[in-house]
Formats: sequence, structure tokens, C-alpha cells
Amino acid sequence: SIYLLSVIIAKSIGIISLPIYTRYLSLDEYGVFSMFGVFGLTASGLLSVGLMHSTYRYFFEFKNSQTENFKILNFSNIVFLISIFSLGSLIVYYFSDLIIHYVFKTELSTNILMLSFLSGVLTYFLDYNLLLLTALKRSIIYGVFNICRPLFMLSLSLIFFNYLDYNIYAIILGQLLGISIVLFISYFFLLDQFKLYFSASYVKTSILYSYPLLPRSIIGQIYSSFDKVMLTFYAGFSGV
Repeated sequence: SIYLLSVIIAKSIGIISLPIYTRYLSLDEYGVFSMFGVFGLTASGLLSVGLMHSTYRYFFEFKNSQTENFKILNFSNIVFLISIFSLGSLIVYYFSDLIIHYVFKTELSTNILMLSFLSGVLTYFLDYNLLLLTALKRSIIYGVFNICRPLFMLSLSLIFFNYLDYNIYAIILGQLLGISIVLFISYFFLLDQFKLYFSASYVKTSILYSYPLLPRSIIGQIYSSFDKVMLTFYAGFSGV
């Protein structure tokens, strides 16, 4: 199917990008970038309370006769996520020194930590939109966005490498800008799924459905990132 093909192509681009990135970055810098991805995805995933899965579930529940209600629920969940991520960014900034010291030792800068959180948030919103596109059965659009994400990230990173003297910020900016472009464009294909009306009751309904799934999400995040965190803690970033 188109979904599977796009995933295979996207993963292939990721594999191809690995030797390209390691050519420009030192082992320590690539280790920092690996942890950059881990923290942002984990923090945004936990703060989101799994709301994208609620949106996906209620799309089908409201599909036939309550489409306007779904549009309200979708918009309300997005507003809630923006609010909770904004609050989360303040918490991460305020406790950045503690997070760096106890989780990543002292080799990570506050700027990179904050950019990591931003990257996780942007990635979450893009995955949210991609999941909604699968519910709408817009497979071609889903496939294009799924492939463009790693392609844009790689292309922009290579461009930034030439302007930032192969600095780690080149790959970070490339990732942020690449995700942002695809995310921005994706909203044009989902404008018909929003109604500008906030409903606290729909947010509550969504949370009541999604929060029981949170422990599974937490376990998955810990399992996928545990080895990188431990290697960083005991061996430094060059061990990641």
C-alpha cells in the first residue's frame, strides 16, 4: 500500500542520512544530536497525554452524523496541546540545569535542550496531522508528507552545514525547519477538520479516553531511549 511504501522510503532516507551526518559531525556532536531527539520526543509525548489517539478514535465515532462535533473536538484538542506545551516549555527552561545535570550530565547546553523540546512538539503535531490523514484515507497526501519530512530535513541540514562551518546547529536547524515546512503545509489539507470553537468538555472527554493509554506510551518511550540515556550517562556523548 501507499502507507507502507512511504514508510519504507522515509526510513531509507533516514538510513542514507546517517553516514552523511557522521561525515560532518564528530562522535560527540552526533551523540548530542541523538539525545536531542530522545528528550524532545519523550517530553512532548508525555505532556500530550496521548490526545492524538483520542482525536483518531472520535473521528470515527462522529464520522457519520456529528462531523461538526468532531471539528470542535479536534480544534479544542489542538488548543489544549498548544497550552500544555507552552507551559511545558517554561518548566523545561526553569529546570533546564537540573535536567541537564541529572539526565544528560553537563555536556548539553540549555539552548539545545530547549530546541530539542521544540523539535519534539513540532514532530508531535506533524504526527497528529499524519494520523488524521490516515483516518481520512488521504493516502497519497500522507505518503508525500511522510517522505518529504526526512528529505527536507536532510537537504536543509546540508545547506546549513555550508553556512555554519559544520556545526551541530546546522543539523538541528535543518530538522526544525524541515518539520516546520511540512507541518505548515499539512494544515492546508486539514482546514476542513477544524471549527473555531473551544469546548472544555470535549477536551475532558478526550483525556478520559487517552490517559489510560499513557503508561504504555511511557514504557515505549523509556524502552526506546533507555540505551541512549545510559550510554550518555556512563560513556559520554561519544558512546551514543
